[in-house]
Amino acid sequence: HVAGMITRAFGGIIEGNALGHMFSVTLMPVNQCIHPSRMYSLFSDWDGKTPYDRNPLFYEEMSEKATDIMAGVDDEIQAVAHALRTQFKMGGVVVPRIHPMLVSWYEPELIGDASTLLSYFRTNQGYAGIDTPMKKLSESEWEPDFNGRYFTEDIPFGLVITRGIAELAGTETPTIDMLILWAQEKMNKQYLVDGKLAGADVKDSFSPQAFGVKDPHELDM
Repeated sequence: HVAGMITRAFGGIIEGNALGHMFSVTLMPVNQCIHPSRMYSLFSDWDGKTPYDRNPLFYEEMSEKATDIMAGVDDEIQAVAHALRTQFKMGGVVVPRIHPMLVSWYEPELIGDASTLLSYFRTNQGYAGIDTPMKKLSESEWEPDFNGRYFTEDIPFGLVITRGIAELAGTETPTIDMLILWAQEKMNKQYLVDGKLAGADVKDSFSPQAFGVKDPHELDM
């Protein structure tokens, strides 16, 4: 239906083509997977007061801890997609794996070593020179910025949506839960409570629960 509307809107010059299920796009392991994982790896042990003496490069200094967390999120997204396909008969829900997906988005000559997710980030020229979102207190003092878009966008409009779909599908997501619980404390928000998306701020997210959805089939389009 939407594809047809696009075709008509552009008078046939551009043709709209349906590319798959809405869940396939919603669950994509991009910003919601990358940014919170990296921020957690950097700042989960911060004492809340001691400043850092430098701002690390977000991608070029990527850590194995961060990519391990990303892999965990990626696995959980795949588990949600599998549940939707098998238990809810939504065969069109197909989500790419994070590593080959990201590599496919760049020309080969831009990536020095694409063999692993870690080396992909560290050697990708497209990510060169990007700092970590931090507040500069002085020339040698930095602290995490928990009010940046890696939190305000990628949590309520990213991971919380995925967590909500997982809850509808009956799929456990321990890595995603870990990231949301940590981030919501830093953001002074409440999404997850006692293992459920029942916090006071769920209403401000784009999760299915914010709209009263109780079954994945209500979003089957």
